[in-house]
Amino acid sequence: LLSAALFSHEVGPTGLPQIEHAVAIAQLIADIEQDADTIVAALLCSTIGNKHVKLTRQIKLEDLRLTFGDTVVCIVEGVAKITELPQLQLGNLDNEQAENLRQMFIATAEDWRIILVKLADRLDILRHLELRSREDQLAYATE
Repeated sequence: LLSAALFSHEVGPTGLPQIEHAVAIAQLIADIEQDADTIVAALLCSTIGNKHVKLTRQIKLEDLRLTFGDTVVCIVEGVAKITELPQLQLGNLDNEQAENLRQMFIATAEDWRIILVKLADRLDILRHLELRSREDQLAYATE
């Protein structure tokens, strides 16, 4: 219900309503039989630190922690950190790109479920790529 309230009338990266994207991510996580905390984090992964998603109302990290616990918040925060990493350029890595990779690996070591949720997010976007503009398709393909 919280996801539905936060994402009311927002269009997600798939071109469909954001709540449908959130549910699809959670369904992918449930399909591979992950725990409840990972499924909840998948539903909430776009609620914190995602500048591409405009929420109906803002929610504080501490409110999420009180409602869902430290594990869910850790996963949601980790996904937000990965989402905000700049896109890597193929071919040669400069120091900034190497640092971005290092941060992603640290997040993975912190909790591998962060990467799992992020991969489910990307998979759902790729499944609906035909709804996006050609420019968006190319951007996601090179990401």
